[in-house]
Amino acid sequence: MNAAHSAMARRRSRERVCAPALRSVLWALVVMLAVRVNALTAQCAPVEGGRGEVPRDAPAVAPAAGEQRAPGARGRVQALLGQAPERRRFIPAFWVMHPFDAKFPEMEWTRGGGIQASSWFAAGFRNSYDRFSMIIGVERAWFDQRTRSLRYGMGYRAGLLTGYDERFMNLASRLPALPFGGLLAWMDFGRVGIDTFYVYRALTVEGSFGF
Repeated sequence: MNAAHSAMARRRSRERVCAPALRSVLWALVVMLAVRVNALTAQCAPVEGGRGEVPRDAPAVAPAAGEQRAPGARGRVQALLGQAPERRRFIPAFWVMHPFDAKFPEMEWTRGGGIQASSWFAAGFRNSYDRFSMIIGVERAWFDQRTRSLRYGMGYRAGLLTGYDERFMNLASRLPALPFGGLLAWMDFGRVGIDTFYVYRALTVEGSFGF
Protein backbone atom coordinates (compact mmCIF):
# COMPACT_ATOMS: atom_id res chain seq x y z
CA MET A 1 0.00 0.00 0.00
CA ASN A 2 2.82 2.37 0.92
CA ALA A 3 4.62 1.48 -2.31
CA ALA A 4 1.51 2.33 -4.33
CA HIS A 5 1.13 5.68 -2.58
CA SER A 6 4.81 6.40 -3.11
CA ALA A 7 4.59 5.59 -6.83
CA MET A 8 1.50 7.79 -7.20
CA ALA A 9 3.25 10.65 -5.39
CA ARG A 10 6.27 10.37 -7.70
CA ARG A 11 3.99 10.33 -10.74
CA ARG A 12 2.12 13.44 -9.61
CA SER A 13 5.44 15.16 -8.90
CA ARG A 14 6.64 14.43 -12.43
CA GLU A 15 3.33 15.68 -13.83
CA ARG A 16 3.71 18.96 -11.95
CA VAL A 17 7.19 19.36 -13.45
CA CYS A 18 6.18 18.39 -17.00
CA ALA A 19 2.95 20.42 -17.22
CA PRO A 20 4.57 23.89 -17.05
CA ALA A 21 7.27 22.81 -19.51
CA LEU A 22 4.62 21.49 -21.90
CA ARG A 23 2.61 24.71 -21.70
CA SER A 24 5.75 26.75 -22.37
CA VAL A 25 6.63 24.68 -25.44
CA LEU A 26 3.10 24.90 -26.86
CA TRP A 27 2.94 28.66 -26.28
CA ALA A 28 6.31 29.07 -28.00
CA LEU A 29 4.99 27.14 -31.02
CA VAL A 30 1.84 29.29 -31.11
CA VAL A 31 3.82 32.56 -30.89
CA MET A 32 6.29 31.51 -33.60
CA LEU A 33 3.43 30.47 -35.88
CA ALA A 34 1.60 33.76 -35.26
CA VAL A 35 4.74 35.74 -36.13
CA ARG A 36 5.13 33.81 -39.37
CA VAL A 37 1.46 34.24 -40.35
CA ASN A 38 1.71 37.96 -39.64
CA ALA A 39 4.79 38.24 -41.87
CA LEU A 40 3.05 36.39 -44.71
CA THR A 41 -0.03 38.61 -44.32
CA ALA A 42 2.12 41.73 -44.57
CA GLN A 43 3.84 40.44 -47.72
CA CYS A 44 0.52 39.66 -49.39
CA ALA A 45 -1.25 42.92 -48.46
CA PRO A 46 -2.44 45.06 -51.42
CA VAL A 47 -0.61 48.26 -52.24
CA GLU A 48 -1.83 51.49 -50.67
CA GLY A 49 -4.50 53.43 -52.54
CA GLY A 50 -6.65 50.61 -53.91
CA ARG A 51 -6.81 46.95 -54.68
CA GLY A 52 -3.34 46.86 -56.13
CA GLU A 53 -4.57 46.67 -59.72
CA VAL A 54 -2.60 48.42 -62.46
CA PRO A 55 -4.56 50.16 -65.27
CA ARG A 56 -4.13 48.60 -68.70
CA ASP A 57 -2.76 51.81 -70.22
CA ALA A 58 -0.27 52.42 -67.41
CA PRO A 59 3.37 52.30 -68.53
CA ALA A 60 5.52 49.48 -67.25
CA VAL A 61 7.76 50.66 -64.47
CA ALA A 62 10.80 48.68 -63.43
CA PRO A 63 11.34 48.29 -59.69
CA ALA A 64 13.92 50.60 -58.16
CA ALA A 65 17.24 49.23 -57.00
CA GLY A 66 16.75 47.15 -53.89
CA GLU A 67 12.94 47.21 -54.23
CA GLN A 68 11.09 43.91 -54.29
CA ARG A 69 7.79 43.25 -55.99
CA ALA A 70 4.89 41.88 -53.94
CA PRO A 71 4.77 38.08 -54.29
CA GLY A 72 2.20 36.62 -56.63
CA ALA A 73 0.08 33.52 -56.05
CA ARG A 74 3.02 31.26 -56.83
CA GLY A 75 5.21 33.10 -54.35
CA ARG A 76 2.56 32.84 -51.62
CA VAL A 77 2.18 29.10 -52.17
CA GLN A 78 5.95 28.68 -52.06
CA ALA A 79 6.10 30.63 -48.80
CA LEU A 80 3.44 28.40 -47.25
CA LEU A 81 5.20 25.24 -48.44
CA GLY A 82 8.44 26.47 -46.92
CA GLN A 83 11.98 25.65 -47.95
CA ALA A 84 14.39 22.81 -47.36
CA PRO A 85 16.26 23.35 -44.07
CA GLU A 86 20.04 23.22 -44.40
CA ARG A 87 20.45 20.72 -41.58
CA ARG A 88 22.12 17.32 -41.39
CA ARG A 89 21.87 15.61 -38.02
CA PHE A 90 21.87 12.32 -36.17
CA ILE A 91 19.14 11.93 -33.53
CA PRO A 92 20.07 9.51 -30.71
CA ALA A 93 17.52 10.67 -28.12
CA PHE A 94 13.72 11.02 -28.07
CA TRP A 95 11.42 12.09 -25.25
CA VAL A 96 7.70 11.65 -25.86
CA MET A 97 4.60 12.89 -24.06
CA HIS A 98 0.89 12.46 -24.87
CA PRO A 99 -0.67 15.54 -23.25
CA PHE A 100 -4.26 14.59 -24.13
CA ASP A 101 -4.04 10.90 -23.23
CA ALA A 102 -4.49 10.04 -19.54
CA LYS A 103 -2.56 6.77 -20.00
CA PHE A 104 0.70 8.59 -20.87
CA PRO A 105 0.78 11.92 -19.01
CA GLU A 106 4.54 11.98 -18.41
CA MET A 107 7.49 12.95 -20.56
CA GLU A 108 9.44 9.72 -21.03
CA TRP A 109 12.63 8.77 -22.82
CA THR A 110 12.07 6.53 -25.83
CA ARG A 111 14.59 4.07 -27.25
CA GLY A 112 15.39 4.74 -30.88
CA GLY A 113 17.35 6.82 -33.33
CA GLY A 114 16.90 8.87 -36.45
CA ILE A 115 18.60 10.92 -39.13
CA GLN A 116 17.79 14.05 -41.08
CA ALA A 117 19.41 15.17 -44.33
CA SER A 118 18.00 18.46 -45.62
CA SER A 119 14.27 17.85 -46.25
CA TRP A 120 14.32 14.12 -45.55
CA PHE A 121 13.73 12.61 -42.12
CA ALA A 122 13.62 8.98 -40.96
CA ALA A 123 13.62 7.30 -37.56
CA GLY A 124 12.88 4.06 -35.74
CA PHE A 125 11.84 3.92 -32.09
CA ARG A 126 9.89 2.02 -29.42
CA ASN A 127 6.56 3.79 -29.06
CA SER A 128 4.44 4.35 -25.94
CA TYR A 129 2.57 1.09 -26.57
CA ASP A 130 5.89 -0.82 -26.49
CA ARG A 131 5.80 -1.53 -30.22
CA PHE A 132 8.50 -0.76 -32.76
CA SER A 133 7.60 2.18 -35.00
CA MET A 134 9.16 3.60 -38.11
CA ILE A 135 8.66 7.12 -39.41
CA ILE A 136 9.67 8.63 -42.73
CA GLY A 137 8.81 12.05 -44.04
CA VAL A 138 9.88 15.50 -45.10
CA GLU A 139 10.69 18.63 -43.13
CA ARG A 140 10.19 22.16 -44.42
CA ALA A 141 11.15 25.45 -42.81
CA TRP A 142 8.93 28.54 -42.76
CA PHE A 143 11.79 30.53 -41.36
CA ASP A 144 15.35 29.77 -40.30
CA GLN A 145 17.35 32.39 -38.40
CA ARG A 146 21.00 32.37 -37.39
CA THR A 147 23.17 34.33 -35.00
CA ARG A 148 26.82 33.86 -34.19
CA SER A 149 26.26 30.91 -31.84
CA LEU A 150 22.55 30.10 -32.18
CA ARG A 151 20.27 28.91 -34.92
CA TYR A 152 16.50 28.61 -34.56
CA GLY A 153 13.52 28.12 -36.80
CA MET A 154 10.05 26.76 -37.30
CA GLY A 155 8.30 24.69 -39.92
CA TYR A 156 6.47 21.42 -40.26
CA ARG A 157 7.03 17.71 -40.71
CA ALA A 158 4.78 15.38 -42.74
CA GLY A 159 5.01 11.75 -43.79
CA LEU A 160 4.07 8.19 -42.82
CA LEU A 161 4.19 6.39 -39.46
CA THR A 162 3.95 2.66 -38.67
CA GLY A 163 3.66 0.60 -35.49
CA TYR A 164 0.33 1.75 -34.04
CA ASP A 165 -3.04 0.04 -33.67
CA GLU A 166 -6.59 0.88 -32.58
CA ARG A 167 -5.39 1.84 -29.10
CA PHE A 168 -3.94 4.96 -30.66
CA MET A 169 -6.74 5.66 -33.15
CA ASN A 170 -9.32 3.54 -35.00
CA LEU A 171 -7.82 4.30 -38.40
CA ALA A 172 -4.52 2.66 -37.38
CA SER A 173 -6.13 -0.80 -37.36
CA ARG A 174 -7.10 -0.45 -41.02
CA LEU A 175 -3.96 1.08 -42.53
CA PRO A 176 -0.41 -0.31 -42.64
CA ALA A 177 0.97 3.23 -42.21
CA LEU A 178 -0.62 6.37 -40.86
CA PRO A 179 -0.20 9.73 -42.60
CA PHE A 180 0.76 12.55 -40.27
CA GLY A 181 1.64 16.24 -40.24
CA GLY A 182 2.58 18.56 -37.41
CA LEU A 183 4.41 21.67 -36.23
CA LEU A 184 8.16 21.66 -35.73
CA ALA A 185 10.46 24.11 -33.93
CA TRP A 186 14.20 23.82 -33.35
CA MET A 187 17.25 25.41 -31.78
CA ASP A 188 20.86 24.55 -32.61
CA PHE A 189 23.74 25.45 -30.32
CA GLY A 190 26.73 24.75 -32.55
CA ARG A 191 26.41 21.08 -33.51
CA VAL A 192 23.98 20.23 -30.70
CA GLY A 193 20.29 20.59 -31.57
CA ILE A 194 16.97 20.41 -29.75
CA ASP A 195 13.80 19.88 -31.79
CA THR A 196 10.20 19.98 -30.58
CA PHE A 197 7.54 18.33 -32.73
CA TYR A 198 3.79 18.31 -32.05
CA VAL A 199 1.46 16.01 -33.94
CA TYR A 200 -1.91 14.43 -33.12
CA ARG A 201 -1.93 13.67 -29.36
CA ALA A 202 1.86 13.54 -29.08
CA LEU A 203 4.66 15.94 -28.22
CA THR A 204 8.21 14.84 -29.02
CA VAL A 205 11.48 16.43 -27.91
CA GLU A 206 14.56 15.30 -29.85
CA GLY A 207 18.24 15.69 -29.05
CA SER A 208 20.60 15.64 -32.03
CA PHE A 209 24.16 16.17 -33.28
CA GLY A 210 24.93 17.87 -36.57
CA PHE A 211 27.34 16.42 -39.12
